[in-house]
Amino acid sequence: MHLNNEFFKDLDMWSLFLTGWNGRSFFLDTSATPCLEIELFTDAASTVGFGGYFKGEWFQGRWPPHLLLN
Repeated sequence: MHLNNEFFKDLDMWSLFLTGWNGRSFFLDTSATPCLEIELFTDAASTVGFGGYFKGEWFQGRWPPHLLLN
């Protein structure tokens, strides 16, 4: 398997995120809840932004400059 630059950029993003994460989550449920039950689906593109669907509502946004990986 060949690991490309995008793979390593993703690892860098997670490393940056985890070093600053305070360990808190906005999900109140301590157990895993199936996506179909909470109706939460998300996706992201490294060069464009992110989007998702939550309980009948769509959302999207562009990455702020400080989160862009160049």
